[in-house]
Amino acid sequence: MEVTLPLASAVISAAVVLTKRAERLPYLLALQALIIGAYEAYSYGHALTFPEAVTYLGAAIANSVLPPLILLKLARRVGSPPEEAPRTAVVFSFGVVALLVYLSLLPPSKVRDVALCALSTATSIAIIAYSLNPVRVIVALNMASNALHPLLAEGPPIFSTLSNLSMLLVNGVAFFLADQAWKTYGESSLAGWDRWLRK
Repeated sequence: MEVTLPLASAVISAAVVLTKRAERLPYLLALQALIIGAYEAYSYGHALTFPEAVTYLGAAIANSVLPPLILLKLARRVGSPPEEAPRTAVVFSFGVVALLVYLSLLPPSKVRDVALCALSTATSIAIIAYSLNPVRVIVALNMASNALHPLLAEGPPIFSTLSNLSMLLVNGVAFFLADQAWKTYGESSLAGWDRWLRK
């Protein structure tokens, strides 16, 4: 596996940690998805039949375009206030990037590849843990899923296609829930959703 891919994914995740406005987050998600999609297309390019290539490319393009558009619409509709990351999240995200740089210097092996992908998802999981902004949480969930795609690229193309399609479903459900909470309670913070869930 190319070591620059998990590193690029972690750097984009660190940018999500530093970005305060939710309206900018879908653009970072689109950038990460396009980089990973291009890598997978390069990996699969020679081994796919025409129907497999059409299915894969359709799912990859949908994963790169539709979730960011859905989340951009949600961010504009909900209009959440800027959110600043805790210092621990900032330090953690840059620590992950530093650790990825160190791991990239090690000789290639399957263990190193799994460690690179696991670390590139770590920052996204940290974002999910600290954020109260629904757009940021959904973007982080998408980024965590995208960060695992380099491992999926080593298997049959159907794994990657199914992962892309399942994330489209997750984004649709998350958009519906966040939109309903906003319409019902005018609440853009996850902290206020407990009233909605208890009814």
